Amino acid sequence: MPLYSYINLFKSHSNLLWFGFLLSFSSSFGQTYFIGVFGPSIQADLGLSHTLWGTIYLIGTLCSAAVLPWTGGLIDRLSLFAYTLIVGLCLIVACLVLSLISGAISLILAIFLLRQFGQALAPHIAVTTMARSLYKERARALAIVTMGSAVGEAVLPFLQL
Repeated sequence: MPLYSYINLFKSHSNLLWFGFLLSFSSSFGQTYFIGVFGPSIQADLGLSHTLWGTIYLIGTLCSAAVLPWTGGLIDRLSLFAYTLIVGLCLIVACLVLSLISGAISLILAIFLLRQFGQALAPHIAVTTMARSLYKERARALAIVTMGSAVGEAVLPFLQL
């Protein structure tokens, strides 16, 4: 596709594309690479072995995956605004819970929340919205929107310093 088709798409749907891009970008907070940046600090602060840290991460991730069919399906029953607001607020809560962890149980909860609302639902909203709203141009829209996660992966780990 010629470059001008992307430019025209952005001119006509910039708000929607930025919405999707930012959701895709915000999914970084629940992605493995981002949580992994803080893994050594979490292990040291809580005195966790590598095995226990991995087990906690596994439990949080599997619990998130177990409820995803239900939570993901809510996008069909709620307004886009309400669903996005709930997911965004829950992602903020997830980051706060991670900052307040005091043991293995609270860490499992934090990982669950980060994986559920960051890694799973934020990009789910972005992709579903593009596919529904820009039906004829969804491939180009998805190409633009999913770059948000790549930008997050490239930029956010450096901000941890």
